[in-house]
Amino acid sequence: MTNQVLILKADDSPAEMHTLESNADGQPSFKDVYPLINTNIIEIAHGRWVQDGQSCDVELYCDEEGLMKADPKINYRASQVRYNLFKQQYGAQMPDPRLAGDVAVVFPADLKVKIEPDA
Repeated sequence: MTNQVLILKADDSPAEMHTLESNADGQPSFKDVYPLINTNIIEIAHGRWVQDGQSCDVELYCDEEGLMKADPKINYRASQVRYNLFKQQYGAQMPDPRLAGDVAVVFPADLKVKIEPDA
């Protein structure tokens, strides 16, 4: 089984889709994701991917220490994915959805997503 993993860079460069082998738990291995998001410690956050009127819950693999770095670079695209879920769950009382650094959006193994290249 495989997962589609979309890499959202904090510098807003074009997103990159990867297909990674799944572990027994149905998720990609951290060791496969570390080099893609330039970290060695991952925190799993949750988000909601919305595209063309469809949506699904996703896991966001991000740098656990991203916000503690000297000059954290906010990842606005990944933060929007997290905001989509928080808005649904918390409404006006939502916690801060910001994520820093490069982020891997991990789609459910049974879902195939097509991402159009940035125009």
